[in-house]
Formats: sequence, C-alpha cells, structure tokens
Amino acid sequence: MGCGTDKQGVVVSGSTLSTAIPENIHILGDIKVLESKVLDIAAHADPVNYDIHRSFSTALHRTGPGLVYSRLLRFSADSEDTMLGSVLECDLCSKWEQIDQTTYRFTLRDNVRWHNIEPLSGRLITVEDVMYSYQRQQTKGWPNAELLRNLKDIVKVNDSVMEIQTYIPDADFVLSLAAGHSKILPVEVSSSYGDVVSKGPIGTGPWVLLREFGRDEYILEANPFYYEPGLPRMDLLRIMVIPDQMVRFASMAVGDLDFVDLTFEQVQTLEDRPGEFVTTTVPTYGYGIDFVLNTKRIPLTSLEVRQSIFSAIDPWKYSRHYWPGKTFNGLGFPARHESWYMSEKELKEYVGSSQKSIALLSGTLSDVSVTLSVGDYGIGFADLAKEITRDLASFGMVVEIKTISATEYVQMAEGKHGYDMYLGPSVPLITPNQYLFGVLHSEGRYNSSGYSDVGLDLLIELQGQELDPLSRTNIIKEINQRGMYNATRLMLVTDNLHWGWDRRLIGVSNNAWAQEYFNYAYFTWGAHQ
Repeated sequence: MGCGTDKQGVVVSGSTLSTAIPENIHILGDIKVLESKVLDIAAHADPVNYDIHRSFSTALHRTGPGLVYSRLLRFSADSEDTMLGSVLECDLCSKWEQIDQTTYRFTLRDNVRWHNIEPLSGRLITVEDVMYSYQRQQTKGWPNAELLRNLKDIVKVNDSVMEIQTYIPDADFVLSLAAGHSKILPVEVSSSYGDVVSKGPIGTGPWVLLREFGRDEYILEANPFYYEPGLPRMDLLRIMVIPDQMVRFASMAVGDLDFVDLTFEQVQTLEDRPGEFVTTTVPTYGYGIDFVLNTKRIPLTSLEVRQSIFSAIDPWKYSRHYWPGKTFNGLGFPARHESWYMSEKELKEYVGSSQKSIALLSGTLSDVSVTLSVGDYGIGFADLAKEITRDLASFGMVVEIKTISATEYVQMAEGKHGYDMYLGPSVPLITPNQYLFGVLHSEGRYNSSGYSDVGLDLLIELQGQELDPLSRTNIIKEINQRGMYNATRLMLVTDNLHWGWDRRLIGVSNNAWAQEYFNYAYFTWGAHQ
C-alpha cells in the first residue's frame, strides 16, 4: 500500500508575488489580449470566512479561496470506474507507506514552498506545518475534526519524514487525509492568523489568490514556484460568485463561463449542441435524500411494520418521476468499489412490494397512522413526500405530512427531535467509516433511527479495521443485507453531479470523491482557442 513520485520541481528565486491588485483594473482583459490562458468558473456562494478548518463549505473548499492549499494525499484524476474515484496519489508527500496496522510513514517532497507572500515569503514546508495543521483541524467541535478522529499522534522522524499513528486500525484513515477538508496550513497561523488566513489564504498549491478583490469574484493566478512541473496549465482562474444556478447555466451558454454545474434537464439541452459543449455526470456516493423510520415510536417499533413500509414504496419510480438522472442505492453510504453496492435484484428483496404479497401488506399497514416530517428544501422534496404518502395509503396506511424548517431538520437528523418518519437531505459525511460509524452504528452521532443492533455494530467495527479489500467487501455485503432487513433507513435518491464545459477545453477531469478539488490544475485550452 502506498504511492510514490519521481517528479522533481526546481524553485527559482524571484520577486515576491503581489499582495494587492495592480493599479490597472483591466488586467484580465489585457492578459486575454496577450493570449494568456484564463479559466472562468463559478461558485454558488461567497464563503462566510476563509478558515478551512472551521468551514465545511464547498464554496470555500472546491470553488473558492481554499483552492490555494495542498494536502498530504489527494484523489487521482485517472482512477478506474470500479474504484469509484477513491484511488489515492501523493500531493505534498513524495512517498508514503503503511508500516504496521496503525502507523503510516510519509516523506515530504523536498521542493514545496509556501506562496511567496509575507509573512511566509516562499519558505519551504516543514513536518511541523503538517503536525500543527492536523492538531488544529482536530479542535473539538470544529466541523472537520471528525475526519481525524482516529489520529492519535504524529512523530517527527527527521526534517522530511513523519510517522502518523492511529488509535485503532482504520481502513479509511488515508481517505481522511486526502479529503478536500484536510488541507495543510502553516504554523504561522497560530501567531499571524489575520495575515495568513483571514485576509486571504496563503498555501502551497498550484493557485495563488490575488488579494483584495471584490466579494463577488476571486482571481487566482498560477503559482510560478509550484512543485509539479507543468501545472497548473492555465495562467489565471477567475471564480465568479453566482448563487442562481440558471444564471450560471446561461452564463456558460453565452460564453461568460467555461465550466459550470448543470441540472439533468440542462445536460439534455446541451446534448443538442455537441459542437459547442461537453457534459458529464459524476456520481456523488453517500449524498442524497434520506427516508428514515424512528424505531422508538409505535408502531414503527415493529419490524414487520417497517419491512412492510419498505415493501410498499418504490424508489426507482421516485427517481424516474421526481429526480431524473439520479439513482437509488439502498443504504447509500460512500462506497470505495462498485461491488459494495447491492444489485437492483437484491434490493427488491426488501424494497418495492417484492418481499410481501399485496394481501399481507394491506393487513400489516391497514389503519396504521404516522406523521412524515419533510425538510423544507423545495418543491421536489414536497412532491416526493406526497408520492410516498400515496403509495402507503394504497395499503391502508394513514400518513400526515408535516413540513419542518431546515434548522429543525438538522436537529432531527442528529436524533435530537421527536418524529415518526422523516425525509430530507443526507448528512454530508465523506468516508465509508464516517457514515457506517456515524449513521448505522448504535452509538453513532447521526443514528437518528434510534435502532440498536449488536450484530450490525460488530460488522461495522470489523470492516472498519479490515485492511484486506476482499475481506472488507464481504463484510460490507453483510452490512447491506442486515441493514436492509432491519428496515430503518433508505437513501431514496443518490445524487449525481452534472457538469458542462466549453468544448475547446481539454484535460477536463472532475473526481468529486470526498470534496476533491485539484482538477482545475489540469484544465487548458486546446490549439484552437
């Protein structure tokens, strides 16, 4: 297990990069005239702050100022489809290896420098930077601390080598280090927070943030001292803050943006213009719409009632009618390999009226009355709730729909509010173990169903420490079967991300696994821009 690289970059001393906008505010127009390479993308929101350890925001980490940072590891852009994007490669390290079940050794590249901006002024990265950064990320109560819950200690071996120790064997630990939220900050943050973070992040990545731009856009320029030769392939990355998705789509259609997120319907529209645009769909495993039953509330304490509810609903129909372009994958946890998922045939043993006869379903659900709480996240969720209610009503079950605020929904997803059944967005957990331990385990923070199963807990704990991929896959299959049999929760719809871009762009990749964000470094214009 491990990766290595023989790429070596040469750092050339030079003048400090500017920390403010040049007086000529038309710099972008001038650069375009000079045929420099500029990539225009959009963010859906303006980050509340620039502190990547205190924020879970995609607008900071994947499409904002957080792009300036690097990680110890990252997810490969060239991973095989069966691996679902979870293949790793070195970022700040030159090599890494697992030397025992709880110890990982990392060797830092010898040519990584912080951006040439005061107070860092292009100094080399150190083991101390990594140690400080992970300790800071682990701050209790911070949104990204859970990713490093199993990190026990970091031991400095020498100026470029460190050993990271975990409390217990963890099959997903390296995924946590590669996650887009586990970025590395300099030790100077402890004493110069304002200069290194709040005024505009200073990182080691391929992009350097030009400071003091307006709040509606961010301009990043290529890092001339970046440690991987030839990257990034664009000279400038301009990020426009455009909250309205339709406006983002229209902006690409008229040429103001080069790469944007799309809806399923917009993908279909652009497929009629193949000479101008390219589209792709990227599954976001572990994200979607949850349907959860409270096993502490009568009559849902009954396994037979819960199983009957599962049998009476039809997630495949819901996807087709209300969420086209999305899929249903049962429990919906992030998967590292396609073999982790149940087939449609296997799922229909538990969901979609195939498990029980119509007569038995009617007898089980007749005169059962419950409330379905629905997060107030738009018309799609409301329509889906009505369809579920109709399906259950056809077997005699009485369901009252109750719309709840986003704040109430979050509390409900954490098990802090009473409910019978609820419907809404899944908790944004990144790695398989985050989900399995956080949601399905009896003691999980997000075990909102209230269900406790010692056998399921044991399987979760076994797979979490199983480092052999085949053995872990076999345990995961047992978890799927046991979880579906218990009938406590489903991810009715698994999200897909749709993207479109100007056909003249080449080198486009978009591995969205665990908030990966390095893809923009590979983008460039073809010969006929």
